[in-house]
Amino acid sequence: MPRVISTPGELLEELRKCLFRYQPGATESLRHNGHMNDLEPEVTIDRRVVDAVLVDFINYVGACYGVDYAMNTSDLPSPGVLDRMAKASGEV
Repeated sequence: MPRVISTPGELLEELRKCLFRYQPGATESLRHNGHMNDLEPEVTIDRRVVDAVLVDFINYVGACYGVDYAMNTSDLPSPGVLDRMAKASGEV
């Protein structure tokens, strides 16, 4: 059953969790879903730019709900940390 979100803070926390799951494969997802964007297959996708856009979007959603989430790209875990988090939570 989907989790019911009652507050803007809960929404942002759920988005953060989704971001942490999505972020490691974001560049590959952009390539795989090329039919839904204008990226040419030979375009180099800079990981730092992808991370910046993801974080900016989370902060934008927060601002839309009156919450200053203040997430930074430095808040994103490294891929190794994500793997350990997933194993610890039983997601893997």
